[in-house]
Amino acid sequence: MQRILVPFLLTLLVAGIYFAIGYALFVHVWPRLPAWANVVLVVALALAFVLTPMFLLLKLGNMRPPRT
Repeated sequence: MQRILVPFLLTLLVAGIYFAIGYALFVHVWPRLPAWANVVLVVALALAFVLTPMFLLLKLGNMRPPRT
């Protein structure tokens, strides 16, 4: 259970941070950017939103429990 719980909670934390940053970006910055910058921003955010939690799960999911 512990092996799954920590990576899952970290993934939720990262997703929450991305959501907060994305909300601030779309509300305050998005309307002021030109169209090409909006396209670049969407691609970068999509890649970051998908890849970062996936890499966290891959890294933290491979930890072995301590031997007793």
